[in-house]
Amino acid sequence: MNQAGDPILLAQLSDPHVVPETELFHGIDTAVSFGACLRQAQADHAKLILVSGDLMQTPTQAAYRRYFKQLESINTPTESICGNHDDPALAAEFEPDIAACRSITLGTWRLPLLNSHVACKPHDRLSQQALEWLQDQVDSAKGFILIALHHPPLPVGSPGMDCIALMNPEHLWRVLADSPKVKAVIHGHTHQVVDQWHGHIRVLGAPATSVQFTPEARQISITDEPPAYRLISLFDNGALETTIKPLNNVRLF
Repeated sequence: MNQAGDPILLAQLSDPHVVPETELFHGIDTAVSFGACLRQAQADHAKLILVSGDLMQTPTQAAYRRYFKQLESINTPTESICGNHDDPALAAEFEPDIAACRSITLGTWRLPLLNSHVACKPHDRLSQQALEWLQDQVDSAKGFILIALHHPPLPVGSPGMDCIALMNPEHLWRVLADSPKVKAVIHGHTHQVVDQWHGHIRVLGAPATSVQFTPEARQISITDEPPAYRLISLFDNGALETTIKPLNNVRLF
């Protein structure tokens, strides 16, 4: 037992890019790899599985139906946020609050989930309404805060990614920077492991449950690394620990 007590385990899955049954994404049936990651995260005894955007490759009813069918195949609670490949209005036909900013409570932790989607754009932006909502979440939290959104709020060193990141990160950091309650921001979008700091706040990007991108690449390129996800242990004293879980021994092709 850790001196802070037993942690609550959060699984961050990201960028599944689910496709219809007749299609592949870079040679992978992404619904299969996503489902395998879901089952493995459930076996890890995650308290919550959070999917941090780009749920679809191309948003269609058939693809969303396949995505939500995978979520229904496990018993672990799940939450999803939209990325630039998603259509929030279409996704909301399956999960009504998916496009809303909302917060989840896990023990002493509050997890604000941000919607920063910009229609028909590869980048994203936080609206004034979202920023004001987040300010209220930070001000009213009794414990610790971990924030989730799709796009990275810091450059990751990959020019092909950094040009399609969060377009107004300074507004986010203005809300967060002075609060010691804020411990981490997690994101997807980069299809690679990211672990950075902005002052006292840890910024963590997850690998994809689909395909991984080459770190520090000038143009986006695909690696041969397997689908993976991030596990985050949240302790009741505000500490966190994290590890990456690759998807092994699963036939994808």
